[in-house]
Amino acid sequence: MDAVYAMAHALHRMHRELCYGYPGLCPKMANIDGKELLSHIRAVNFNVSSMSHDPSSLRAVLPQ
Repeated sequence: MDAVYAMAHALHRMHRELCYGYPGLCPKMANIDGKELLSHIRAVNFNVSSMSHDPSSLRAVLPQ
């Protein structure tokens, strides 16, 4: 489950950085470089100090 959240948050952050204000997939993300995507995935950090038994309680902490 963490991997799914990490990928989703990484793609969201990547979209925000590369396609700011552009709805949907912008040309800069059409051919994503694997190394660039990996750097965004590695930047995802989960705050689990207040985590309950519900996986949806995970909150990703992303560098701003």
